[in-house]
Amino acid sequence: MSDPRDDGPVDPNRPPESTTPPPVPPAPEGGGYAQPSSVPYGSEPAQPGGYAQPSGYGQPSGYGQPSGSGQPSGSGQPSYGSPAPTKTLSLIGMIAGIVGLLGSGIAILPIIGSILGLFIPAAAIVLGFLGKNREGAPARPFWLTALITGFIGVGIALVALVFWIIVFSVGSSDGFNYDY
Repeated sequence: MSDPRDDGPVDPNRPPESTTPPPVPPAPEGGGYAQPSSVPYGSEPAQPGGYAQPSGYGQPSGYGQPSGSGQPSGSGQPSYGSPAPTKTLSLIGMIAGIVGLLGSGIAILPIIGSILGLFIPAAAIVLGFLGKNREGAPARPFWLTALITGFIGVGIALVALVFWIIVFSVGSSDGFNYDY
């Protein structure tokens, strides 16, 4: 049997092939993308799975990493270490609480106004608690305002609802008899 790797007769003018892998270029300084290897694809030694991997691929690119000198990497992108905490739930809750207090005047409408006056402050309370649990201390002023204004708005709406119920129950039993 002949060796499948045998290319035929050896050319005496051809230099001997090296069995050592080509050198891997160093990672670029200061971030950016790794430069591709000048070695053509497929000429690198096979990886453990039998697949050739071009040099330059799989190398850390330094994208988004600080360069070590304290200067930004120059990629224009923020580093992805820890994202800034969001305050969306707490902010929407605070706005709902303030709108609920400003709109508490709707409670002058008999019964319906009081029931409608419960929705926005109740949403402020729910969003305030969600903001407290999910967003924590950085959003504390917002979720605290949402909770306080939400509870005050719900209190106003409940007092108005009880007032209208009493007014209508007393008004219908005050002795007016419409029997003719």
